[in-house]
Amino acid sequence: MGTKIGGCLAVLASVATILGLLLVLGVIHNPFASRFGTGYYKFYNSYSGLVLEVNGSNPLHNSNGGRVDQWGNQIAPNEDWTIVDVGGNYYQIISRSSGLLLEVKGNSSGDTVDQWAAQGTPNQEWGIVDVGGNNYQIINHSSQLVLEVKDKSYAGTVDQWAAQGTPNQEWTLMSETS
Repeated sequence: MGTKIGGCLAVLASVATILGLLLVLGVIHNPFASRFGTGYYKFYNSYSGLVLEVNGSNPLHNSNGGRVDQWGNQIAPNEDWTIVDVGGNYYQIISRSSGLLLEVKGNSSGDTVDQWAAQGTPNQEWGIVDVGGNNYQIINHSSQLVLEVKDKSYAGTVDQWAAQGTPNQEWTLMSETS
């Protein structure tokens, strides 16, 4: 019985990865379009003014475990993200450059974020909550902690923390042309 369930989960993860890639390539429709529109987004941190990115100098930048940090806008695909509605007011945030999902490994404050192939798990799902002024809190489904930056530095750490209502935990989503 366990082997059958494991096999089914592996198939579901493969299907989710393929669907994510088809979405990133523009082959299928983005259901998130009803809220923000189709295409790619840059996530600008309200505190630092820098964008959420998959670190391009990291050897894993197109692989599972690739580090996610913040950097100045370089107009590069590792800074662009697609948003996919998974229901229940949660979304997958998918890197344009790798097709992998933004995720957090743990449920504790200070746990950093990275990217990983779709697993269909809550640690890869995010609530996007309007906090006013065109700013949003990005809240992890599994931990219920907020995506934040620690400081204003390039390649600065992006992690999760309990909501404080501070600008380092707020993001402006800017639509990019595809």
